[in-house]
Amino acid sequence: HAHVFFYSLGNKEKTFLVIEQNGKLGSANGIRNIYKINLSDADDAGVLNKKMVLDLNKAGFDFVEKIEGITVIDQNTIALITDNDFAIDSELDLATGKVVFKKNPESYLAIIKLEEPLF
Repeated sequence: HAHVFFYSLGNKEKTFLVIEQNGKLGSANGIRNIYKINLSDADDAGVLNKKMVLDLNKAGFDFVEKIEGITVIDQNTIALITDNDFAIDSELDLATGKVVFKKNPESYLAIIKLEEPLF
């Protein structure tokens, strides 16, 4: 089950960056891709073609659960942010019935140069 987030490129062409991710860690099970779509390109059935902008696993982002935000710095550069959920996570210990609190990893901000310009 993948989560999809849309981020407008802010132009009149109805172009968006889409983050597709499933919240699983590691490159073997985790899906973390950024695509570019244009709403004007939908076919008669409403199906859109998506163009891969970045495979985040290949870019070294296989250690994060999810990307929370993206912004375009310029046509060749994007910024990504992760969220550590306030550094709190919990798990129910079924044997004892107690909730165990764990510290989440840090939040990260990444500035990434793209191989191809966005526009």
